[in-house]
Amino acid sequence: DMKTVQRCVPYNALNETELKIEANKEYLFFSEQHADYIPDKRQVNEVEFFTEQPIEYNQFYILFSPKPFSAYFLNASEELESGYRSFRSMEKDSFHRWLQENRVRNKNIQVQVIGVSVKNPDLL
Repeated sequence: DMKTVQRCVPYNALNETELKIEANKEYLFFSEQHADYIPDKRQVNEVEFFTEQPIEYNQFYILFSPKPFSAYFLNASEELESGYRSFRSMEKDSFHRWLQENRVRNKNIQVQVIGVSVKNPDLL
């Protein structure tokens, strides 16, 4: 909705606010089959994108830092009518303030923004 930011990793079932990543190792997120980076693969949230619009645009913010950054506040995940579950979330403006504050304190935070479009073939 371009108003809310959802945290996809670490997964909802993990109590951690960070996920430690090893250098030079490939990771495939959102797949139980490939989740050898966590102790219990059943904690993986698989993701399915859908829209009720002809096309919807989203952005992924990939954050990485060799040292931990401060945890941010999040709204709890919610059970949706469709049987799906949302991720933990926060307002987009709050996320950008949080990100800016952390980038000032931690010059090692790397950010990559990836644009994603979700199409509804029935409405195109």
